[in-house]
Amino acid sequence: MNENSKWVEIIVDECVKAGVRYACIGAGSRSTPLTIAFVRDKSIESISFVDERSAGFFAIGLAMYSQSPVVLICTSGTALANFHPAVLEAFYAGHPLIVLSADRPHELRYSGANQTMDQVKFFGTNIKYSEDFAIPDPQPLPKFIRYLRTNISKALIKASNNPIGPIHLNFPFRKPLVPETVSRVYSEGLLSDLERNGRDSSFLSTISGTKLLNADQLLKLSKILTEKGLIIIGPNSGINYQEILIEFSDTLNYPVLADPASGVRYYNSNVISTYDTFMKDEIIDADLIILLGFPPTSTRLLNYIQTQRCNKIIIDDGLYKDSSLTNHIHIDASVEHTLSSMIKLIKRSKNDFWINQWRDIESKTIKRINSKIKDKFFEGTIYQNIINRLEADELVFVSNSLAIRHLDQFVYSSNIKLQIFSNRGLSGIDGNLSSAFGIAKASAKRIHVLIGDLTFYHDLTALLTTMKNEISFSIYLINNFGGGIFHRLPIAEYKDVFTDYFITPHSIEFAKISEAFSIPHKIIKDIDTMNNTEFCNGIYEFIIDAEKSNSLIKEI
Repeated sequence: MNENSKWVEIIVDECVKAGVRYACIGAGSRSTPLTIAFVRDKSIESISFVDERSAGFFAIGLAMYSQSPVVLICTSGTALANFHPAVLEAFYAGHPLIVLSADRPHELRYSGANQTMDQVKFFGTNIKYSEDFAIPDPQPLPKFIRYLRTNISKALIKASNNPIGPIHLNFPFRKPLVPETVSRVYSEGLLSDLERNGRDSSFLSTISGTKLLNADQLLKLSKILTEKGLIIIGPNSGINYQEILIEFSDTLNYPVLADPASGVRYYNSNVISTYDTFMKDEIIDADLIILLGFPPTSTRLLNYIQTQRCNKIIIDDGLYKDSSLTNHIHIDASVEHTLSSMIKLIKRSKNDFWINQWRDIESKTIKRINSKIKDKFFEGTIYQNIINRLEADELVFVSNSLAIRHLDQFVYSSNIKLQIFSNRGLSGIDGNLSSAFGIAKASAKRIHVLIGDLTFYHDLTALLTTMKNEISFSIYLINNFGGGIFHRLPIAEYKDVFTDYFITPHSIEFAKISEAFSIPHKIIKDIDTMNNTEFCNGIYEFIIDAEKSNSLIKEI
């Protein structure tokens, strides 16, 4: 065993002890020591990828569902750059990715050596922690090994501590890269007292406390609460405190305006879901708004937050999000503990007039929408048809651009406890399929994917992953032949550039792509066909007229 092998064995050991369950590995030569070490350690499941961009978003899906850190491994050079979109999403959405990049040795940097670039602090400010490690030493002193274990442990802890996010560890290796080739004499027995030693935890153990408000702070907060309060919860936010949030809402009779990907909308009928439609014409003024998690998807709801002249409270634990720049009070503490503590302090409200205002407008809006869209074949009725077929605890991934907006507007709150996922950190169309498949892999369950044609096309290499990993999925592909969302924007009036540079129409036959990956494919063009189709594993392509769809939505 050479010095590279001993080095990476320690890296894997610390990852195992930190709770890493998956490693997504891109093919490459310089990363050979890392790849072999992770593949041979059966405590971590290693998954192979041809495309590093897809690997990065697949890792996000694994982390999103498992709530544990996921390792990403790549070789030197542009391979690392292909992780960049996923790292950005992980940083802004709060996912614990552990990027391990292999690098050329220091003497080759800035020398013109092939596949060699500056990888130090590669992700700049869009990373929680970054470190460039020393080259493996053939005869390391004990302190050198302690340096490796301590710094890896420290980095892994940073990824999982609030605010959760990605870290980047860069490891330069000299040849030989395969373990059986010994380049120098390795001092046997030197590391025996610094190896596993029966430890179950990381070399560096950190005990992190939860941020809690004290009694005086809770009392002060309770005095701000009013009868006309409102809770707004954004995407990827409430999955860990659903029951407490609903109990808090019930105690105060506060409506909950929940983003479709918040973890709360498809959980309890107390939730208001049609705000994106009725706020076009009708506004109910609040005296207090409590904001939880990330900003919501709906532009109208964001405008409502910005224009309401009332107290606004953000409650979070290490994450401050206020895109409206109108917040008044920031509670930097555990959301679950703060809400549960407040329930004990406050009296149950007997005034249901306020929440009934919201329930009434919700009921009227649902009737109005349904009367307008009845028997119409467009995204709204398609998503209603799909979601209404699902049972509790089924998994749904909804892509960005129009898909998440149509789900927001047309699929109402319910008591069916669905798990809805989406990449809303930066809301890009990159890697959406990969993230969905990562969730399916981590859950060992079927994933239902709502996705547009350009977003699907943007991540075709993800389909290869399904062939190699026995992933169960139903993809509902909305094909409106281009970027349909731009029909809703002012640029639609600029006809000289609109079609070629914004809609970017295509003539892709997606059925042929499905055939290339041996995936069942069915084209659906009308409501009768949709109603008579049983959705199983495969791709279901819905052919949509984008202009007609947009005209219908404008009428609602």
